[in-house]
Amino acid sequence: MRKTTIIASAIALALGISACSEQKTLEQLLASANEYSLNRDFSSAVVELKNAVRLSPKSAEARLALGHAYLEQGNYIFAEKELEKSLVLGIDFSNAAPLLAQTKAKLAKYDELQQLVEKSTNLNDNDYIKVLIYAGVSALAHNEREKAQDYIGQAISISENAAYSQLGKAYLAQSEEGYTQGLADIETVLVENPNFSEAILLKGHLQFYLKEYEQAAISFAQYIASHPLEYSINYFEINSLIKAKHFEEAEVITNKLLKIFSSSPLALHYKAQLQYQKKNFKEAKNTAEQAIQAGSKLPLTKLIAGTCAYQLKDYEQAYNHLKSIEALLSSNHPAQKIIALAKLQLGYSLAAVDSILSLDGLTNEDTGFLQASATSLAELGDFDNAQKLIEKANGIDPNNANILTQSGLVSISQNNADDAISDMSVARQWIR
Repeated sequence: MRKTTIIASAIALALGISACSEQKTLEQLLASANEYSLNRDFSSAVVELKNAVRLSPKSAEARLALGHAYLEQGNYIFAEKELEKSLVLGIDFSNAAPLLAQTKAKLAKYDELQQLVEKSTNLNDNDYIKVLIYAGVSALAHNEREKAQDYIGQAISISENAAYSQLGKAYLAQSEEGYTQGLADIETVLVENPNFSEAILLKGHLQFYLKEYEQAAISFAQYIASHPLEYSINYFEINSLIKAKHFEEAEVITNKLLKIFSSSPLALHYKAQLQYQKKNFKEAKNTAEQAIQAGSKLPLTKLIAGTCAYQLKDYEQAYNHLKSIEALLSSNHPAQKIIALAKLQLGYSLAAVDSILSLDGLTNEDTGFLQASATSLAELGDFDNAQKLIEKANGIDPNNANILTQSGLVSISQNNADDAISDMSVARQWIR
């Protein structure tokens, strides 16, 4: 009997708690969400606002607040949906326009952003400046520089000292490769607006262009802390960390992204790059090939896959990966030697010789590579091409007795006694 009473009491208590939670009004939910937002706890704000929308689906205010919270998180697709829904439900356009402008810019919806500008002329100065700057930045991203200058110029004419106007000026400087000036402008803005996340993001890009990779990574991390769901910025952070040689930190973030986006071509590419750096050639090759299958078009992905395959003596795969980027590589790129040697290993002798003879920037350290290639050709009976490679080696290091001796041996194989005697004589002199 006592057990039944306890169970009944527990059920009644649970029902009571449930009933109390259901009694939270729309106003209470909005107030609670606003408090979370002020503390930049947007995850909790979203929970409260989703409850508000369930309670009152036609509340334009709840939809606007939810869209704003999603925007702050970096969840731009959901933000756009809620902000546009708030307009349909009757929210004042002036309340939604600046938020929509930012969302459209983040989603690269330039055409829609231009339409938004045309509807925003009656906004107050601060909000109109924001809309113009987002339109200007988006125009730069779409290579419409004249249009960008127009939008940003309008914003500056309204208030040159406004934070967003200064942001626009910095973006224009960046587009003209004036990275130092752009960074100086951004630093000025951040003195008075230290939490201005759009300025922090541009600061990271400018620092990267200036090869201040460690500082760029810090800026990107600071931006991500404010917008944790804007995963695209994680890739800039990873690249900055790799450039700064902070490989372990880069790998932590890469692994985090791969847990969320297991087939992300760029995340797989960075994973392969980090594995290659640790000389884990098998893992790097496999991961790079996964990135290629997932859609990576980066030449560096194929370079990693091909170089690793060569290290693993998989010459056919090395050649298959590298031949597609051979034309993109300079004649003194180290991978050109790998391509030439892969051709040699696969029996493409003439193509290999052409590749080797076209190499530029070789030094004394490369003569061993040329001699080894010449030896391989001589073993195949291709003495003419072997001699060409030895001559290239001799041109780099004319006083190398080993090269002269090899040249003499090849001449003997060609039944060219005079040249053989000459080379051997010079070689003996250098040995002495």
